[in-house]
Amino acid sequence: MKNILQPTLILAAVALVCAVALSQVQKLTAPYLEVQKKRKEAASLAMVLPGYEVGPQVRADVEGKPFEYWEGVKKQGDGTESKAYAFKTSFPGYAGPVESMVGVDEKGIVIAITILQQNETPGLGSVCAEAETGQTLWGALTGSSRTKEAGTAPWFQRQFSGVDAGREIRLVKKGPWRPELRDELLQENAVSALTGATITSTAVVRSVREGFSRLVKAREQATAARESGR
Repeated sequence: MKNILQPTLILAAVALVCAVALSQVQKLTAPYLEVQKKRKEAASLAMVLPGYEVGPQVRADVEGKPFEYWEGVKKQGDGTESKAYAFKTSFPGYAGPVESMVGVDEKGIVIAITILQQNETPGLGSVCAEAETGQTLWGALTGSSRTKEAGTAPWFQRQFSGVDAGREIRLVKKGPWRPELRDELLQENAVSALTGATITSTAVVRSVREGFSRLVKAREQATAARESGR
């Protein structure tokens, strides 16, 4: 009995100490993690709503689910103002949810999107969040290789600019997106799928469409609330 009780008590004590230590680490790191989250969020907003003055986050309940969006305002040369909106959206991919931030103008035309989180297959679905590189053997050895067009989004994300989020977004197989494909794809309101990762491609397309639909409903709720308060 003693041989059983002693190891059990030691194991319980170790587990207790570990649990307390983890809880303390979590308390200490929580503020820093929150700061990092806000920085990443601000960077994403600047990417999808470039040039817009973005207001505070708006939280709404759409169809029983929480929904987050932001409103941006940009002053035009003629003195008028244009508005645009950013929203978070996600849809199940091959290995889990693919979460994105999407910016659209008042007509629902996509300004830009950025992938916030994904766990898709490396080299396949993960390409949705990977920028092209000019990697060469010499560059790898010397460390001189740089990402092409530094600061730009991966090709899969860039092609969404100009797509109408209020209409069906078609998924076609044209290979990696290139600027010369822009007009052809926009005429069809389409984007080129990732090779070997149709599920990931579909997840992003579905998330943009469904996210925009929820944005429309959230804006309608906000308008109705303002009117009822008059």
